[in-house]
Amino acid sequence: MRETQESMWHHKIKRLDGYPSPDSTVHDVMQRMNELHLGLMPIVTPDSRLFGIIVDGDLRRSIVAGTSLSDRAGSIANRQPLTVLDTMTRDEVSDRLIVAKKSFAPVVNSEGYILGIVSLEDVAVMETVDNPAVIVAGGFGKRLRPYTELMPKPMLPVGGTPIVMKVIESLVGQGINKLHILLHYQPEVFFDYFKNKSFRGQSVDLVIEETPLGTAGGLNLLREKLDRSFLVVNGDNIVDASWAQVLDEHDRSGALLTIGVAEYQVTIPFGVLDTADGAVLGIAEKPTYRWPTICSAYCISPEALELIPDSGSFDMPDLIEALLRDRQPVRIFRVTKHQRIEDLVQSHRQVWDHFLQSKFDEREATQ
Repeated sequence: MRETQESMWHHKIKRLDGYPSPDSTVHDVMQRMNELHLGLMPIVTPDSRLFGIIVDGDLRRSIVAGTSLSDRAGSIANRQPLTVLDTMTRDEVSDRLIVAKKSFAPVVNSEGYILGIVSLEDVAVMETVDNPAVIVAGGFGKRLRPYTELMPKPMLPVGGTPIVMKVIESLVGQGINKLHILLHYQPEVFFDYFKNKSFRGQSVDLVIEETPLGTAGGLNLLREKLDRSFLVVNGDNIVDASWAQVLDEHDRSGALLTIGVAEYQVTIPFGVLDTADGAVLGIAEKPTYRWPTICSAYCISPEALELIPDSGSFDMPDLIEALLRDRQPVRIFRVTKHQRIEDLVQSHRQVWDHFLQSKFDEREATQ
């Protein structure tokens, strides 16, 4: 039985044609990750043993710390990564990745020789969630120009894959595979990227907005497909939550809209006085104030779509206000992770500069 269980997942191992070595440059690793659309890259010795791995977080931290793209990859590699043995059963591999909260891991044999990479999506057996998810990805990305002049913001690479794939991995990794992406700016880039991709047997439904419809208006194009509570997330934010729990609690609450929030806090670096009519009533030394802030993730009931106009631009804040005016229940849920792509500019500037130059070179070569 054990031999049978092993063979059930070995065909899922992604075997690469060549790996960067410890003496390869950081630039070489980034380029390889971009070519293969991987967020993890094994670093392998000349005799094919695993030296370590480099993931997106390693790249970000090293670049912020002053690492050059010409530095050795071995200098920033994680030398003690989570690995999977080829003798493990499928359940053992799945459990190991789930417990470690990892989406990918290198596969090695008992002597440390690299065999490839395995993903949690390929080995985990999980219940499919029937509720759909809508990814909003039609914006122009003006705040990230010049990077977005040749590439939509959700398609900018983060750790070797477009940031929209981080969103998709979060959803698919929890059993949500009915995915719709709303597009407007440079939709052909998305069509080219997703044309041969499927997630747990489901292809992505790409829907073009002929004119910009805002962050909520595009849902009108999907009315017939949104017949139960659904998720809406932005394609340019890395956001995560316990999605099945969010959907369940939304349905049980009776809310028409549940808003994903993250805590935002501000510390006043001075003593703050509480006063009235010139009299001091109290003092708070360097107080910290906290607010729940919207992080572009929502759970919506189909009934809420009735408040979206049939035409024109309509944003999520407009829908929130319309529901509140109509005295409809609106609730919140806490996300477990939230990072805007704008927060990654400092750590990814070198990567995106190189990416932008390569796109300009490609365009010049075709003219």
